[in-house]
Amino acid sequence: MDMFTCDQIKEVVSILVEPILQSKLFVAGGIVPWILSDRNSNRMHSDIDIVVESCNMELIRQYLKDKGYYQKEMDSRFLALNNNQVDYGIEVLINGVPVNFAPFDANADGIIQKNFSLKALVGYDALMKATMKNIAVEDYITTYLLKSGIELGSYTLEAVKAAKENSNRTKDKIDLCEIEKIGINQDRYNRIKSSIQNMQIECIAYEQ
Repeated sequence: MDMFTCDQIKEVVSILVEPILQSKLFVAGGIVPWILSDRNSNRMHSDIDIVVESCNMELIRQYLKDKGYYQKEMDSRFLALNNNQVDYGIEVLINGVPVNFAPFDANADGIIQKNFSLKALVGYDALMKATMKNIAVEDYITTYLLKSGIELGSYTLEAVKAAKENSNRTKDKIDLCEIEKIGINQDRYNRIKSSIQNMQIECIAYEQ
């Protein structure tokens, strides 16, 4: 449900831009172009999606525990349907905003992105895996230098564009217009468009 302003989402992202997390987490989704342009989307947002290389998930968990954000019942490893306690990510609330940390792995064939959903937030528990073939990690995530001088790890703008083009939602159209204003690397976009738009999504486990 879209219930947070652009400024509320940006404020939470700014909390997570800490030296200890530098190069460890990457913001995804529709907030990315608005952070880069430093403009207001003038629309409501639902949450914050962050991707993390699997090898850095324990560092993220420890950070969240140290800050008092971590709750075991919102950790995918401890969901009842996750029999093998495989890491599909963590959900936390920061200033009331849901923030999802989803692990990914890159290999020679592409990228595997895991994620999950919580009954408490969306009405069902589920474990999911997305496979993107023939995409290099440097085309998937990057670091941008903001006008403020702060470095932001995020999806590449081209990845955000490719992901949002598959949707006909009004909010995605608004975000795509902002991406066009900023401008993209056309060569990168051409490389990754098919990989992202044709990703294979598997529901590993589901419980209503």
